[in-house]
Amino acid sequence: MSQHLETFPGHLNGQYPYESLPRNAIRILTILPGLQGDVVRCTISHARLKTGDSDVAPQYTALSYVWGDPRVREEILVDGFKVSVTENLYLALRHLQHKSATRRVWADALCINQGDLAEKRYQIELMKYIYMLADEVVM
Repeated sequence: MSQHLETFPGHLNGQYPYESLPRNAIRILTILPGLQGDVVRCTISHARLKTGDSDVAPQYTALSYVWGDPRVREEILVDGFKVSVTENLYLALRHLQHKSATRRVWADALCINQGDLAEKRYQIELMKYIYMLADEVVM
């Protein structure tokens, strides 16, 4: 994975290079394996929410947390980009990270393009289903 040197705020100004989401789709953050002192590394992918009997529900953990003080921040790597996240999100991701396995997570601050008001509005409407269809919800 190549590392880019630019820093993209995870939920400020929508500067992370998000791709458009298709209808009934969400982003899933995959936390890559790591040890306690390692940088938290993740990838983002799209997944379709289950809308009918023939659809396969994506497997993920939905994260419910308080964003916290926006001035207290930590950096993680998302698809090779340095992304600034709140300390609360960083600690939650660190807690969910496994030593040897990936973990698929939905976290609003990173999985919703906070700089795209239309997407944000639509994703907020889907949040009921995002939490309801998750394998588990971690608070």
